[in-house]
Amino acid sequence: MISKPAKVIALEEEIVYAKSCLQPQDTGHINTAIYWMDKRVRELKRELEEQHGTKV
Repeated sequence: MISKPAKVIALEEEIVYAKSCLQPQDTGHINTAIYWMDKRVRELKRELEEQHGTKV
């Protein structure tokens, strides 16, 4: 199983890559993926904060 901090790092790296792939048109699916990954990062960080009582 992958740790939550490792998931956060991996997702943040994928967000950077996905943003580099954006074009003026025909990349709405990439925007959707970025939104979803960003939401997941926020969820994981919130879970880590609750577990450890510190801000990530």
